[in-house]
Amino acid sequence: MLHLNRISQKASAEIITETYGSAYLNQIAKNVKNITVFINDTGFKNTNYWQKILNILLLELKRFNIECYLYIVDGFDYEASSKTDRRLASDGYIFIGIMPKSLTKLAHELAVPYISIDMTFTIDNCPNVSADNMSAGRKAAEMFIAHGHRRLAFMGGIDEYSSYRKRFQGFEKYINENKDLIDSLRLVDDRIFNMFNVSVTEVRDIMSKPDRPTAIFCSSDVILPRLKKILDDVGLMIPHNVAVISFDNLDLNADKGMNINSFHVSKIDMALSALYQLFVFIDRKTVGNNLDLIIEATLVDRGSVIHYI
Repeated sequence: MLHLNRISQKASAEIITETYGSAYLNQIAKNVKNITVFINDTGFKNTNYWQKILNILLLELKRFNIECYLYIVDGFDYEASSKTDRRLASDGYIFIGIMPKSLTKLAHELAVPYISIDMTFTIDNCPNVSADNMSAGRKAAEMFIAHGHRRLAFMGGIDEYSSYRKRFQGFEKYINENKDLIDSLRLVDDRIFNMFNVSVTEVRDIMSKPDRPTAIFCSSDVILPRLKKILDDVGLMIPHNVAVISFDNLDLNADKGMNINSFHVSKIDMALSALYQLFVFIDRKTVGNNLDLIIEATLVDRGSVIHYI
């Protein structure tokens, strides 16, 4: 589902502090007694993001002497067991991970300001902190083209996750904007192989052909091991036979010896941007809007893209 009326703003803890002023934010914090952090137990299995973000929030709330309540949401369904639960009567809510719409509805009923931190989905009328996915897609395409790659691929389920879709849109847009540059490199195939929602067999077949992609933008490190297995099966080595860029910069892939270029998004900036913006919402009594705070995605270069010969 597309959210056409959302307002995107580049953000970081530093940008928000400079925008509103540290004195203003500190003054609000003095008047905030408690914050409730809702955690989706399904999405929380991604320890790389959610547990690190939670730890940062807990430390910062402790620094401000603000009590923190934790509320575990079971899967994608939510029904308040009791609206008298003190955790629901806090000064503000932070949602970590995919949240059911019933939670935002509850926040409106109780007039509690809220914000979410979600890398994959956005909910209408729910302010959210995410990554600059469009920019990451553009940077990936730019790097591939700069290294002489002419047959490009994207791997990821764009129909499932808005974050994947935005990465693909940025990737595709940069290529469309630079067709002349690609042509000057003697482009032999201007098609983009969109390897989302296809079976491993189909991907293996694509990568076995002479006109296979020479560079792949993998939408997430989570699916990178599957791609690596396919490339191993068809005898392709990274970066000598195929260039790869991914997203998330997960430690687990580095531990497996996969030295792949990957986009890093600061968990500190995600957590603190959400908290500081929530302070502003609390002070202004803002309950719900379509603000997207976009955190920069920085490419960590590990040498998985070399010049194509």
